Amino acid sequence: MDRTKLNYLIDIGLLISGIIVIVTGILKLEIFRLRLMNLNIIHDWSGIIFAVFVLIHLVLHFKWLIAVTKKS
Repeated sequence: MDRTKLNYLIDIGLLISGIIVIVTGILKLEIFRLRLMNLNIIHDWSGIIFAVFVLIHLVLHFKWLIAVTKKS
C-alpha cells in the first residue's frame, strides 16, 4: 500500500472514531441523562481506537514533526 493511501485511511479512521467519541460524549452529559451501558462501551472503545490512530499518525509523520520542530 502506498503512503498516500495509508495516510488517507488513517485520517478517515481518525475522523470516524473522533466523531463517535464526540457524539457519545455529548449524549453521556447529565443534561441528556442517557446512562446506557452500550453507550459507555461504544464511547470507551471508540476513544481507544482514536488514540491508536493518533499514535499511528504520529509515527508515520515523525520525520516531518522533527524537521518542523528543528526549523522553529
